Amino acid sequence: TAPNGKVTELSQAEVLLLFCIFERANRQATRQQLISTFEAAGIASDGRHIEALVSRLRGKVFEKLGIKFPLRSVYGRGYTFADYMEVMSG
Repeated sequence: TAPNGKVTELSQAEVLLLFCIFERANRQATRQQLISTFEAAGIASDGRHIEALVSRLRGKVFEKLGIKFPLRSVYGRGYTFADYMEVMSG
């Protein structure tokens, strides 16, 4: 759920990406950590796959929720979530 109350469904890969980033709150998730997470889930991945997934997710969030997604690239390292987050299951 976005801060504006709107909701969108996420793909399995998007959920996995965000899970990896969220479990490292206030720190960056390196590309290698993201790749390892995907490989452990049986999803072949590399740096380009991660970059493409992040790009699609940012576009999806903007299109469906009307907000800029606060997922920040850390040059040469990985990604971090640059805002308040609350993870809700269900």
